[in-house]
Amino acid sequence: MLAFVPSFVCFFLFCVGVVRDRRRVGNALLLGLSGVFAAIALFLHLASEKAQLGHDLAVALLTLAALGVVTLAWFLIANGITMVRKEGRSPANLLSLGAGVALVALLALLKYKHKKKNTKK
Repeated sequence: MLAFVPSFVCFFLFCVGVVRDRRRVGNALLLGLSGVFAAIALFLHLASEKAQLGHDLAVALLTLAALGVVTLAWFLIANGITMVRKEGRSPANLLSLGAGVALVALLALLKYKHKKKNTKK
C-alpha cells in the first residue's frame, strides 16, 4: 500500500491545483504523474502477488513500448514527407522527417550493437 502514496500525493496536488486555477499546465502534469505512479504501484503489487503474471505483463509492456517507438518513427517520417511536399524544404518543415529518420537510425544502431555483442560470445 505504501507504493500508492506518490500517486495519492500527486492526485491531491492536482485537486488543489484545479481549485486554484483550472487552466495551468501543471495540473495536467500532476494528473499524468498520478496515473503513472498508480500504474507502477499496481504493476509492483501484481508482480509481488503473482510472479508469472508480473513477468507476462512486463513482456507485454516492453513489446508495446517497442511497437510504439516504431510506429512513432513511421508517422514522423510520413508527416515529414507530407510537409516537404506541401510546404517546401524549410528547416521547420524538415523537423519531423529528421526526428523520424533519427529514430530509425537509433533503432538500427541498437540492433547492430546487439548483434555485434552476441557474436563475440
